[in-house]
Amino acid sequence: MHTTVPAGLTRKQAELFAKLDPERLPQHIALIMDGNGRWARRRHLPRIAGHRQGVAAVRDVIKLASRIQLKAITLYAFSVENWKRPKTETSFLMALLRTYLKKEVPLMNEHNVRLRYIGRIHELPPAVQERMAWAEEQTAKNTGMIMTLALNYGGRAELIDAFQRIVQTAANNGGLAGLKIDEALVSRHMY
Repeated sequence: MHTTVPAGLTRKQAELFAKLDPERLPQHIALIMDGNGRWARRRHLPRIAGHRQGVAAVRDVIKLASRIQLKAITLYAFSVENWKRPKTETSFLMALLRTYLKKEVPLMNEHNVRLRYIGRIHELPPAVQERMAWAEEQTAKNTGMIMTLALNYGGRAELIDAFQRIVQTAANNGGLAGLKIDEALVSRHMY
Protein backbone atom coordinates (compact mmCIF):
# COMPACT_ATOMS: atom_id res chain seq x y z
CA MET A 1 0.00 0.00 0.00
CA HIS A 2 2.83 2.39 0.88
CA THR A 3 5.16 3.24 -1.92
CA THR A 4 7.83 4.88 0.21
CA VAL A 5 9.15 3.24 3.34
CA PRO A 6 10.77 5.70 5.76
CA ALA A 7 14.54 5.47 6.18
CA GLY A 8 15.96 4.04 9.36
CA LEU A 9 13.46 1.23 9.87
CA THR A 10 14.60 -2.30 10.51
CA ARG A 11 13.79 -4.84 7.80
CA LYS A 12 10.88 -6.20 9.84
CA GLN A 13 9.55 -2.68 10.58
CA ALA A 14 9.84 -1.77 6.89
CA GLU A 15 7.90 -4.91 5.87
CA LEU A 16 5.14 -4.12 8.35
CA PHE A 17 5.05 -0.44 7.38
CA ALA A 18 4.71 -1.33 3.69
CA LYS A 19 1.47 -3.17 4.52
CA LEU A 20 -0.14 -0.17 6.21
CA ASP A 21 -2.70 2.09 4.63
CA PRO A 22 -1.43 5.67 5.06
CA GLU A 23 -5.01 6.98 5.18
CA ARG A 24 -5.70 4.90 8.27
CA LEU A 25 -2.63 5.79 10.30
CA PRO A 26 -3.47 7.73 13.46
CA GLN A 27 -2.24 11.28 13.88
CA HIS A 28 -1.81 10.96 17.65
CA ILE A 29 -1.01 7.97 19.82
CA ALA A 30 -1.20 7.95 23.61
CA LEU A 31 0.63 5.38 25.70
CA ILE A 32 0.14 4.67 29.37
CA MET A 33 3.50 3.74 30.79
CA ASP A 34 2.46 1.03 33.20
CA GLY A 35 3.77 -2.36 34.15
CA ASN A 36 7.46 -1.61 34.70
CA GLY A 37 7.31 -2.96 38.24
CA ARG A 38 5.52 -6.13 37.11
CA TRP A 39 8.05 -6.58 34.29
CA ALA A 40 10.89 -6.41 36.82
CA ARG A 41 9.17 -8.70 39.34
CA ARG A 42 8.64 -11.40 36.70
CA ARG A 43 12.38 -11.31 36.08
CA HIS A 44 13.24 -11.22 39.79
CA LEU A 45 14.69 -7.72 39.44
CA PRO A 46 14.11 -4.62 41.57
CA ARG A 47 11.28 -2.30 40.45
CA ILE A 48 13.91 0.30 39.57
CA ALA A 49 15.25 -2.01 36.84
CA GLY A 50 11.75 -2.07 35.36
CA HIS A 51 11.62 1.72 35.28
CA ARG A 52 14.98 1.86 33.53
CA GLN A 53 13.71 -0.66 30.97
CA GLY A 54 10.66 1.56 30.46
CA VAL A 55 12.98 4.44 29.53
CA ALA A 56 14.68 2.24 26.92
CA ALA A 57 11.27 1.30 25.49
CA VAL A 58 10.32 4.99 25.25
CA ARG A 59 13.53 5.68 23.34
CA ASP A 60 12.60 3.01 20.78
CA VAL A 61 9.04 4.35 20.49
CA ILE A 62 10.29 7.90 19.88
CA LYS A 63 12.65 6.78 17.14
CA LEU A 64 10.03 4.68 15.36
CA ALA A 65 7.21 7.20 15.74
CA SER A 66 9.33 10.02 14.34
CA ARG A 67 10.57 7.87 11.44
CA ILE A 68 7.01 7.07 10.35
CA GLN A 69 6.14 10.76 10.78
CA LEU A 70 3.56 10.40 13.50
CA LYS A 71 2.35 13.90 14.33
CA ALA A 72 1.94 13.50 18.09
CA ILE A 73 2.54 11.07 20.90
CA THR A 74 1.51 11.43 24.52
CA LEU A 75 3.22 9.37 27.19
CA TYR A 76 1.25 9.09 30.41
CA ALA A 77 4.28 8.70 32.65
CA PHE A 78 3.47 9.65 36.25
CA SER A 79 -0.03 10.01 37.67
CA VAL A 80 -1.14 11.77 40.85
CA GLU A 81 -1.76 8.26 42.22
CA ASN A 82 1.96 7.47 41.86
CA TRP A 83 2.69 9.73 44.84
CA LYS A 84 1.22 6.94 47.01
CA ARG A 85 4.22 4.74 46.19
CA PRO A 86 7.11 4.53 48.65
CA LYS A 87 9.11 7.76 48.92
CA THR A 88 12.26 5.98 47.74
CA GLU A 89 10.51 4.95 44.53
CA THR A 90 8.97 8.36 43.81
CA SER A 91 12.33 10.03 44.49
CA PHE A 92 13.98 7.59 42.11
CA LEU A 93 11.34 8.28 39.45
CA MET A 94 11.85 12.05 39.74
CA ALA A 95 15.64 11.57 39.47
CA LEU A 96 15.11 9.24 36.49
CA LEU A 97 12.95 11.89 34.81
CA ARG A 98 15.64 14.52 35.27
CA THR A 99 18.30 12.16 33.90
CA TYR A 100 16.06 11.07 31.02
CA LEU A 101 15.36 14.65 29.98
CA LYS A 102 19.03 15.62 29.98
CA LYS A 103 20.19 12.45 28.23
CA GLU A 104 17.43 12.24 25.61
CA VAL A 105 17.31 15.85 24.35
CA PRO A 106 19.98 15.11 21.70
CA LEU A 107 17.86 12.16 20.46
CA MET A 108 14.75 14.38 20.36
CA ASN A 109 16.66 17.01 18.40
CA GLU A 110 18.10 14.39 16.04
CA HIS A 111 14.58 13.15 15.32
CA ASN A 112 13.04 16.66 15.19
CA VAL A 113 10.79 15.99 18.22
CA ARG A 114 9.30 18.88 20.18
CA LEU A 115 8.67 18.24 23.87
CA ARG A 116 5.61 19.42 25.81
CA TYR A 117 4.00 18.62 29.16
CA ILE A 118 0.55 18.29 30.67
CA GLY A 119 -0.53 17.73 34.24
CA ARG A 120 0.09 19.46 37.53
CA ILE A 121 3.64 20.34 36.63
CA HIS A 122 3.82 23.07 39.27
CA GLU A 123 3.59 20.39 42.01
CA LEU A 124 6.71 18.51 40.87
CA PRO A 125 10.03 19.09 42.66
CA PRO A 126 11.69 22.39 41.63
CA ALA A 127 14.79 20.64 40.23
CA VAL A 128 12.55 18.52 38.00
CA GLN A 129 10.59 21.58 36.84
CA GLU A 130 13.85 23.34 35.96
CA ARG A 131 15.07 20.39 33.89
CA MET A 132 11.66 20.14 32.19
CA ALA A 133 11.76 23.82 31.23
CA TRP A 134 15.30 23.40 29.91
CA ALA A 135 14.37 20.33 27.81
CA GLU A 136 11.28 22.03 26.41
CA GLU A 137 13.35 25.06 25.44
CA GLN A 138 16.02 22.86 23.82
CA THR A 139 13.41 21.22 21.56
CA ALA A 140 11.18 24.27 20.98
CA LYS A 141 12.40 24.88 17.42
CA ASN A 142 11.83 21.30 16.28
CA THR A 143 9.06 21.01 13.72
CA GLY A 144 8.41 17.27 13.64
CA MET A 145 6.48 15.10 16.05
CA ILE A 146 5.19 16.61 19.28
CA MET A 147 5.86 14.42 22.30
CA THR A 148 3.82 15.29 25.35
CA LEU A 149 4.73 13.89 28.75
CA ALA A 150 1.78 13.63 31.12
CA LEU A 151 3.24 14.11 34.59
CA ASN A 152 1.36 14.34 37.87
CA TYR A 153 -1.85 13.87 35.91
CA GLY A 154 -5.18 12.25 36.62
CA GLY A 155 -8.69 12.34 35.20
CA ARG A 156 -10.23 13.85 38.31
CA ALA A 157 -7.32 16.24 38.75
CA GLU A 158 -7.70 17.43 35.17
CA LEU A 159 -11.42 18.07 35.62
CA ILE A 160 -10.83 19.95 38.87
CA ASP A 161 -8.11 22.05 37.24
CA ALA A 162 -10.36 22.78 34.24
CA PHE A 163 -13.27 23.91 36.42
CA GLN A 164 -10.96 26.06 38.54
CA ARG A 165 -9.67 27.77 35.37
CA ILE A 166 -13.26 28.27 34.13
CA VAL A 167 -14.34 29.82 37.43
CA GLN A 168 -11.22 32.04 37.57
CA THR A 169 -11.77 33.23 34.00
CA ALA A 170 -15.43 33.97 34.74
CA ALA A 171 -14.52 35.84 37.93
CA ASN A 172 -12.02 37.95 35.98
CA ASN A 173 -14.71 38.75 33.39
CA GLY A 174 -17.52 39.98 35.60
CA GLY A 175 -18.63 36.96 37.58
CA LEU A 176 -20.40 33.65 37.35
CA ALA A 177 -23.93 34.89 36.64
CA GLY A 178 -23.74 34.53 32.85
CA LEU A 179 -21.47 31.51 32.83
CA LYS A 180 -22.76 28.72 30.59
CA ILE A 181 -20.87 25.48 31.13
CA ASP A 182 -20.97 23.17 28.14
CA GLU A 183 -18.71 20.56 26.60
CA ALA A 184 -16.87 23.08 24.43
CA LEU A 185 -16.07 25.31 27.41
CA VAL A 186 -14.78 22.40 29.49
CA SER A 187 -12.77 21.07 26.53
CA ARG A 188 -11.02 24.43 26.08
CA HIS A 189 -9.78 24.25 29.67
CA MET A 190 -8.57 20.65 29.71
CA TYR A 191 -4.87 19.82 29.54
